[in-house]
Amino acid sequence: MKASEVLQAGDPILIRWKTSRFTRLYKTTVVDVEGNIVALEAIYDKKGLIPFDRGITELIPVGHENIYQNLRVLHSHVRDKEVYLVSGNAEGSIYTEHRKFVRFSVNLKCTIGDYSAILADVSSGGFRVLVANNYPIGTWLKINEYFDVRGIVVRKDRSSVGMYSYGCQVLDPTRSFLNFISEQEANGAPILNYNGPEEDNTEDYVFEDDDE
Repeated sequence: MKASEVLQAGDPILIRWKTSRFTRLYKTTVVDVEGNIVALEAIYDKKGLIPFDRGITELIPVGHENIYQNLRVLHSHVRDKEVYLVSGNAEGSIYTEHRKFVRFSVNLKCTIGDYSAILADVSSGGFRVLVANNYPIGTWLKINEYFDVRGIVVRKDRSSVGMYSYGCQVLDPTRSFLNFISEQEANGAPILNYNGPEEDNTEDYVFEDDDE
């Protein structure tokens, strides 16, 4: 599947940059897509343009099940804007990994900061929580109970009862997080599907589009 069949201009997207020294996650926006070449808004820090010139660069489309891997990043300009041009290392290709995780329904009461929440389901790739507070895509969330890991919000839906559902991706699972998942499996927790946390299952909840 070509990137142009999944992405379009204006879509939010995450860039994961991994080197021998660090793993960092950045949020940006798709400027344009042609075939398997994706133009992204440039990202700056205190030193200037972030180069993505070494290590491994991955694209994580928000709300989709694909990760684009083994990418080449070039700097260019589109309509007088500085952009990244991202493509596969082989000509005409962009490599894709489908995230497939067993997802267990848990429906446990928990808290996020001072807010009451429900841990709806969990997998080795992340977790889904329901909470009344409104967080933007790209926020790091950590529940206060069960495990000591943060997840980044990659999917957001609004429920008909005024709560939000957040699909959170876990980039660096800890031992307590993986042990919690193993406990759910050992205790016979219901399996929802084999998709990552961002592909929401609405069997137990009724959601509507966020109109904000």
